[in-house]
Amino acid sequence: MNHKNHKKINYGYYAALVVGIMALLVLVGVYTTTQNLSKDEQFVDLNGDKDGLAKESLEDDTAQVGAKVADASGEKSDNSVASNGSDNQQMANADSSNTDDIGKADLVKADATTAGMSTTEEDVSQDSAANASGDADAKNDTEKKTSQDTEETSAATGGFTKKSTMSWPVQGNVILPYSMDTTVYYKTLDTYKCNPGMLISAKKGTAVYSSYAGTVLSVDKTSEHGNTVTMDLGNGYHAIYGQLADISVSAGQSVEAGAAIGTVAKASSMYSLEGNHLYFAMTKDDMPVNPEAFLQ
Repeated sequence: MNHKNHKKINYGYYAALVVGIMALLVLVGVYTTTQNLSKDEQFVDLNGDKDGLAKESLEDDTAQVGAKVADASGEKSDNSVASNGSDNQQMANADSSNTDDIGKADLVKADATTAGMSTTEEDVSQDSAANASGDADAKNDTEKKTSQDTEETSAATGGFTKKSTMSWPVQGNVILPYSMDTTVYYKTLDTYKCNPGMLISAKKGTAVYSSYAGTVLSVDKTSEHGNTVTMDLGNGYHAIYGQLADISVSAGQSVEAGAAIGTVAKASSMYSLEGNHLYFAMTKDDMPVNPEAFLQ
């Protein structure tokens, strides 16, 4: 029984061994065939790659030559364009420089012309001003001379001048003097103010005489100086007599020096504290002047 089993086991072993060897041979054959096929494929690919590499190398060389030609042409073109641009820029700069020079020259010329014109205009203006000043001075001198001649003629014929003298219209003391530079005190008004005339103290009814020959311009009445006579003495001089009564002259009448023109009236209410008096004033071209400067 044991002997038979032992033989079965040995047959099985050999059978398995044969099968394993056969399988190994198959694997070796498959491996060998695979290696051969791999070598064939590699050989074919190498040849193909060689041809392809040669072709690609030729194409690359051609492309590189073309690129170099193109680069050379481009560089030449760029250099040409740059050169042309540089030349054009130089020409433009030259033109601009010439234009600037011309413009500067024109400006210098224009400035010189303007300066000449300004100098000429200034000279003309100065000459005109000098002429105008000379004309004004000549005119003033002429007017002054004419005025002096007129005053001299008027003095010779009785017209009043700054050198003329007058007699007092009444005899009395000056209770309020002429004062246009400073103020004087008015008792009745209790105030200080300028006085364009002079107040000569006199009793009521005292005769008033014409201080200088002239023509009566007006006979008026005012609240401040009462009845008033204004006379034209000539050459713009006027004499004003105020605080009058019994006036004996009328407007337009010619009056000789020393002729009676009225009497002293009672003082107006604005001068009640100052007392009775004659108001006497003078003007030159309607501007107050000091009458006391002409009285003697």
